[in-house]
Amino acid sequence: MKLSPSTVLASSAPKASAPLAIEMALPRRTRQRMLGSLVALASAFVLTGCVVESDHDLGENEDIESTEQGLSASTSASAPILAKHSNMCLDAWNANTNDGGEVRQGNCNGGTNQKLRLVPVGDSYYNVVFEHSGKCLDVPHGYTSDGTGIQQHACNGGENQKFKVVDNYDGYHWLVAKHSGKCVDVGGGSMDNGAGIYQYSCHNGDNQKFKLQGRRFYNIKPVNSGLCFDVNGASLASGATIMQGNCHGGDNQRFELYAKSNGYYTIVNKNSGKCVDVYYASTADGADVKQSECNGGDNQLFQAVDLGSKKYNLVAKHSGKCLDVWLASTANAAPIKQSACNGGENQQFTLDELEVPEGTPSTHPVIDSYSGEEYAYEDLATLKHAVAHDPTITYNLAMLAHMLGFAWAGGTQGTAVGQGFDVSPSGDGYVLQARYNPSDPYAGGYRSNERLKITLSDFGTTLNPATFVYGPVEITGTDQITSGNVTLVNETDEVTSIGKELEYKLTTTTSHSADVSFTESFSLAIENEAKIPFLGESSVKTEFGFESSQAYNEGTSEEETVTLTDVFAAPVPPHSSVLITLMVNRTKSQISYTASAGVTFTVSFTGFLRTSDNARSDHPTDRPTITATFGNKAAGKSGFEDILDQYDHRQIEGYSSWDWNWATTTYGAAMRDVMRFNRGSIGTTTSGKFKQVRGISTYITATPL
Repeated sequence: MKLSPSTVLASSAPKASAPLAIEMALPRRTRQRMLGSLVALASAFVLTGCVVESDHDLGENEDIESTEQGLSASTSASAPILAKHSNMCLDAWNANTNDGGEVRQGNCNGGTNQKLRLVPVGDSYYNVVFEHSGKCLDVPHGYTSDGTGIQQHACNGGENQKFKVVDNYDGYHWLVAKHSGKCVDVGGGSMDNGAGIYQYSCHNGDNQKFKLQGRRFYNIKPVNSGLCFDVNGASLASGATIMQGNCHGGDNQRFELYAKSNGYYTIVNKNSGKCVDVYYASTADGADVKQSECNGGDNQLFQAVDLGSKKYNLVAKHSGKCLDVWLASTANAAPIKQSACNGGENQQFTLDELEVPEGTPSTHPVIDSYSGEEYAYEDLATLKHAVAHDPTITYNLAMLAHMLGFAWAGGTQGTAVGQGFDVSPSGDGYVLQARYNPSDPYAGGYRSNERLKITLSDFGTTLNPATFVYGPVEITGTDQITSGNVTLVNETDEVTSIGKELEYKLTTTTSHSADVSFTESFSLAIENEAKIPFLGESSVKTEFGFESSQAYNEGTSEEETVTLTDVFAAPVPPHSSVLITLMVNRTKSQISYTASAGVTFTVSFTGFLRTSDNARSDHPTDRPTITATFGNKAAGKSGFEDILDQYDHRQIEGYSSWDWNWATTTYGAAMRDVMRFNRGSIGTTTSGKFKQVRGISTYITATPL
């Protein structure tokens, strides 16, 4: 992702002209240990798209003469693809191996005609290949119409065999055909075994969402720093630098490993669908490592050498050299390069699996969301300080500004978006200013001193009544407010149940103390049972409201007079009477609570837009300096709510001054990640106590006369 408008990235890295006929400069026994370790590695990983070519299974103590023998074929990662609505599997019907064989949904049975693997073919697209036949999922003749049946066909490189895997973030994915832009679809949402599979215009139905059980994503972490492999700026472009960055969970830090022959792997970024690549197939120490279109070159193949303790070297096939955090840096944004293997921890990596294991239900919410940020609450000033200094919030806001086209969305000490911000108070809020230091190594470039400024203002808190958790009702006193008698008379010859409605008036008063003020109106009802000694069960109930922008402190109270009724029925013997005595006691109680308080604020971006590469609706090319503000306190809309409102209505022309469709198309999963974060909550847990809660206790007796 380019920060400077003048930066020009190479469109793609050239494919190595031919596999280099070289022998790795390692002793024979070392090569044997590497290969043996890969057997364990492949057994431990469930890797998407494993194509393991071997006619030789390795025995436990077998002496291996050459790395050319490869891994056991038992490590293939073909796996079922399940429809969300039916939990049935994509199925090459009747295990047909012919071109044109029908694809349907079927009851999952473990057959190889229900196991598929995803093979990257570049530009974030995949072939979906059946294990039993080796043939590809195919839209016949490249038809683009809704309702075209999906089949299997010999893989031929056609656009009608390429599918983009679009993450829904609930454990399921859409499969979108490249040639038509339409989704794989279980016809009519059928639940039937044998229902047809078609292409259809994409919608949000569960019959277009599939669980890809074979996919596994990893954070690749250098041992010396504990940071994560990261595609700089979540770029989708070929030539984007692979670096290490603070781990934040974005798709630009998630990688899949695809097993190739002879123990080598391609390493594919989830966000871009592009391969980790030693650029221009260089064999020199210090050669750049970037992402490029996957092309099968040896400079995109890596061997994972097991070092024990779940640590690995990643050795490039074309050069025999190790991926390396350059100069053993532990800093954020330090580049990954290749260098002669030397045993250093900056050449050792852990592979932390991110996806849930096969068969484990997804814990992700169905709606695209982020779990949220929560802070300990002391007072509003402390809360604002915590939000403004949170690096996750800074990163996501800076990334959004970058995708909208703001230049220089990071500090000059590195090239990473969202890093290197100075935070300072300003009015009732805070300013996050991307740092400029002319002495820094990345301080050069067009208008490089005019860096992104993010302003957070109009802070407020909101309480969600649904999150209130009440403590026990503590009755601190009672007093009798009314009593009365009524006689029930039965003049019949049979036992008769006679009812009587008893009516009385009651004044309730509630005072409240809390440690937070509220910026939205809401009402609460409290109903609990508490026992009054010697009297029995008491129903304690009160209702009251909170007004916007009001802080409730000790002594603030509400008073209300209500008319209450109780209905009492008792069996009365024939030709007799029963005396009913009603005693009404007023209770004085206190009730503690905890509740979730949301934190809201307005967001402003100030800086100049990159030339043409920006998302303002008119896509200006003169690099104007602007301020873009999201949120309107007067309208009750927070910054995140405003951003999401504009994004969710991006199909409506003129709804926003930003071209969200352009930004989404340009930045793909990176934009979805930021929106997922915005849908989450930023909040705190607050507490308070309702005091002088006035309720009632009714006590009724029946005495035969």
